[in-house]
Amino acid sequence: TLANDRNVIRRIVGFFGSKKIVDLTSDDILEYLTFHAQGTAIKKPCTNTTHKHWLKIKQVLNAAVKDEIIPVNPAIGDEI
Repeated sequence: TLANDRNVIRRIVGFFGSKKIVDLTSDDILEYLTFHAQGTAIKKPCTNTTHKHWLKIKQVLNAAVKDEIIPVNPAIGDEI
């Protein structure tokens, strides 16, 4: 849903802070996914939730490639 997408994007943006999209690397994406998968002391997300976060990151970065903001999507590749 739109509300879920907004929540995911808010968490992703909160993690990366002021880092520009052009400066994101596959290591940054992996760091976020690892951080997200660890969860909190109270609740750990299921693998499917972390996968949904990766898909949303990939979707946003695919749009950035299409719009010629970045040359390649760092969320796609052997490192992820």
